[in-house]
Amino acid sequence: MLREKSFIDAAKKLISGSIGDELFFEDKVFQYASTSSAKFIALIVIIPWAVGFLVHDYILMPFLDRYVKTVPLVAELLDVRRQQKLEMVKSLRVAKARYRLEVEIGKSPPLSDEDVWLELRHKALHC
Repeated sequence: MLREKSFIDAAKKLISGSIGDELFFEDKVFQYASTSSAKFIALIVIIPWAVGFLVHDYILMPFLDRYVKTVPLVAELLDVRRQQKLEMVKSLRVAKARYRLEVEIGKSPPLSDEDVWLELRHKALHC
């Protein structure tokens, strides 16, 4: 008998529209949860990005610029390009010595200075 009343009550609520209010409330709750989740995820991404940007541009870079200007040795240590250039010069010197050795042992024909320069230039541009 209790089930019949609950079925009849559910049918009355469906006809009168009060179930629609419950569904509307559930939709609002779901929409609120979705919106708050999206905001939370956006904050998780945006706040660290913004803080990193601000720290890099307004704290780290001015400090490094001032420090590099006052201590010239630090500029040499932080200059990665200089190390790369030195490594490239070293490899070119080794290649030049190899060309000379090959000529001396008779492995390759004698090369003029211009030919050696062209070979080294080719090696520097393509390596």
